[in-house]
Amino acid sequence: MNVSVKQAPPGSLKEAGTGLVARIALFTFGVIIAVAVAEVALRLAGVSYPNFFSFWVPDPYCGAFHRAGASGWWSEEGHAWVSINSDGLRDVEHTIAKPPNTFRIAILGDSYAEAFQVPARHAFWAVMERDLARCPALGGRRVEAINFGVSDFGTAQELQMLRHRVWKYSPDMVLGRGYSRQ
Repeated sequence: MNVSVKQAPPGSLKEAGTGLVARIALFTFGVIIAVAVAEVALRLAGVSYPNFFSFWVPDPYCGAFHRAGASGWWSEEGHAWVSINSDGLRDVEHTIAKPPNTFRIAILGDSYAEAFQVPARHAFWAVMERDLARCPALGGRRVEAINFGVSDFGTAQELQMLRHRVWKYSPDMVLGRGYSRQ
């Protein structure tokens, strides 16, 4: 039995197709490596762009809520390090039980209350907490403002937040943003 294998003549269509496939594979591999190197370099440099799912998760009561324990740089508007506490609040940790001799204020609202655009210590609720600590009308009680603000919240979400998350903290006062028709 005599079997012969025919080689494609040099410059034929079959040979050109093999070379083209090899070049496409090599180009694709090069692009993948370049993207991977760029990703590593940007991460080492601390550059990130948080997306919606970095800080928020679906919520059965309010539609969306902060992801507990999430943190990262926010640079969409402003530039600030954002930390979400273990209960999903853009705030420091707070005990559920109100400490003795404490006046507790719950803050409800949208992105203005959430304040991702500024460092937490510059948000209105943090400044209010510090300023009210000097108020003689509080009789020396410690002031604790707890931020329940979440971007894009309206009155309905604030009501759900109040019903399902705020009351467990036993606030003495609840502040929410008023809405009016223009």
